[in-house]
This record gives sequence, C-alpha cells and structure tokens, in this order.
Amino acid sequence: MGGRMLVWFGVLSAVGIVGLILLSALAHSGPVSTGSRSVTVRLDCYCGADESDTLLAYAAVGRGDAEAILSLTGKARAFTLTTGTLARAYVDGEKLTRVQILSGRHVGQRCWIPTSLLSR
Repeated sequence: MGGRMLVWFGVLSAVGIVGLILLSALAHSGPVSTGSRSVTVRLDCYCGADESDTLLAYAAVGRGDAEAILSLTGKARAFTLTTGTLARAYVDGEKLTRVQILSGRHVGQRCWIPTSLLSR
C-alpha cells in the first residue's frame, strides 16, 4: 500500500505543476467548435470522462488531494495520459477539448483534456 501511494504522489507531483497553472483557466470553457483533427498530448496530464471530471481532477491536484485523485481514477472518471499519446480531437472548446485516444493504454476511450496540452 505504501508503494502504491508513493506512485500516486509521484503522479500528483508530475501533474501538479500543470494542474496549478491550468486550474483557474479551466474554470470557464469558451465557445465550442466541432470537427476532427489529429493531436498529440504535449505533457503528462489527466483526462476526464466529462468536463466536470477534468475540472475535479485538476482541482484535486491543486489542493494536493491524493484521495480525490484516487477516487476519480478508481471509478474510471479520470485517467492519466502520457506525453506523446496520439488522439483525435473532435469537440474543441476554448479551455477543454474532447478527444478519442488513438495510442497507448487507453486506446478507444473518449475524454476531456485541457486544450493547451494538445499539439495541433
């Protein structure tokens, strides 16, 4: 159990800096456009099942709340994506983008990710 918590604290640390920077920006998503384009994840990050799950994940990171992160990931409401993960963006908001994962551990899953963490 101690080793598992240590791993999660490592994940929180890696994502924490990004979370703190993005938290205030994610509070209000802007206009939405639809379409389809290939994107690449620029940094390790969280991707939520819906917009609110993404916001909850980054809020938990900002608070350093490992239990909240474990709860979200344990219920499959959010998961981590690694740098270089390929995805197809099909709903773009100003702050969050809906993607379908094309590579890595979560192939085929759809989730919301901070737009600023995707390359175009």
